[in-house]
Amino acid sequence: MMTTQDFKDSIQQDTVPQGLGDVQQALWYAGKGEWKKAHDTSAQQRQ
Repeated sequence: MMTTQDFKDSIQQDTVPQGLGDVQQALWYAGKGEWKKAHDTSAQQRQ
């Protein structure tokens, strides 16, 4: 299980950590400032 600090630290990496759900992936992209990718990822969940 990933802690909040682990998640924050992972934002410095180049790839999304394995095991994140769509919402967490969207937050990860948002944390990196990749707003379109964050939106697209969260929009996939709503389909």
